[in-house]
Amino acid sequence: MGYGSVIIGYMVVSIVAGVIGSATALLMGASFWLAFWVYTLVGFTTMIVLPVAHLVSTRIVRHSSPQADSATTGNLDTAHPVAPPADRAANPAMTILAVDDDPFILELVTVIGANAGDFRIVTAASGHDALRLLAQPEITFDYLLFDINMPDMNGIELCRQVRQMTAYQDSPIVMLTAKRDMENMGEAFRAGATDYVTKPFEVDELLNRFQMAHQMLKAPYGANTAATKDTLAAGLDHPQMQMADTLVDLRALSNYLTRLSQQDAAIVQVLALKIDQVEAMRARYAPAQFTALLDDVAAAAADCLGVDQTVMSYTTDDDLVIATSTATPQVMSDLEANVLCCLMDHALDDEGDDGTGTGSVSVGGPVSLQGARSQRARIAIDRAIGLAEDQALSRHRNTVARTSSGA
Repeated sequence: MGYGSVIIGYMVVSIVAGVIGSATALLMGASFWLAFWVYTLVGFTTMIVLPVAHLVSTRIVRHSSPQADSATTGNLDTAHPVAPPADRAANPAMTILAVDDDPFILELVTVIGANAGDFRIVTAASGHDALRLLAQPEITFDYLLFDINMPDMNGIELCRQVRQMTAYQDSPIVMLTAKRDMENMGEAFRAGATDYVTKPFEVDELLNRFQMAHQMLKAPYGANTAATKDTLAAGLDHPQMQMADTLVDLRALSNYLTRLSQQDAAIVQVLALKIDQVEAMRARYAPAQFTALLDDVAAAAADCLGVDQTVMSYTTDDDLVIATSTATPQVMSDLEANVLCCLMDHALDDEGDDGTGTGSVSVGGPVSLQGARSQRARIAIDRAIGLAEDQALSRHRNTVARTSSGA
């Protein structure tokens, strides 16, 4: 039976229990409003008790039966870790931290994880509790689920603080929240979120995410771009060098474009910014210098487009891909000028520069989000990069033509 069917079953049983309770109250002479109150109380209580009872029975069965432990791969948070299976190296268990101030969501996530595979679910009711768990050296979490709307510390601030922890700079962080607007979504991704799931969510969707993450557990999270990796590495040795607030992993940028509502997707456009001599610059500059250059280019772009309106990422070819809602013609012109000034500043700072380090900039786009939701990010990113490459090629041809005519 699918997990969606299980939840529907819980709801049906709760409604039936509520009807029986209210009918009994009416037969005993209760007023209509008292009977309605009994219906609500019994139905709500049943909806909470059923998942808890299912979870408790699952734990009892697994801890009391060796056969059940060997046949079932789900593991819950226990005081003493369960001995890992012999093939753990080939199929490692995954530890998930779920943070939400709603106990029902935490219980639901726990039930899903218990039945989904080799998962250990740990829960926290607040951001402060989560940080205490994440600081413990004896446990490492492979997958993080954060609600946004929590008291004291919201999920976005929690995400931002977790990304400052060396052990969790690349860990998948998924926001599980009722907030669907572009403002919160963009802020979450800029804070370091990997993906975004809105409540109410499909149980099967969350289950699939767990299983996909489990399959990728042995590989490092990211298809992090080379530029992002270099920036993170440089940031460890040089704390003053931090990624621009709008820079995210390329996969996170793709997820951001995919999760946008249809209304928000209609106003977001994709740009690609190509530094035409970037290969020569990478060879010329020391790694820390090149990292600082890319970081400053991204910051210059964010200054033009608006930090709060922009999410961007570097590709493995060091092309800057930008998602923004502010790509007006004037802004596009300012963008190219600002980035050129940034490149000039870095060239002047290099004492051995011979004038070839300045480079030029080609901007492709803006490209609108089109096509099916699952394809629109790839289509827009590929097209924007293609347009930037076409502009760079055209500029190169014009330069060659001018040089030839002058000769």
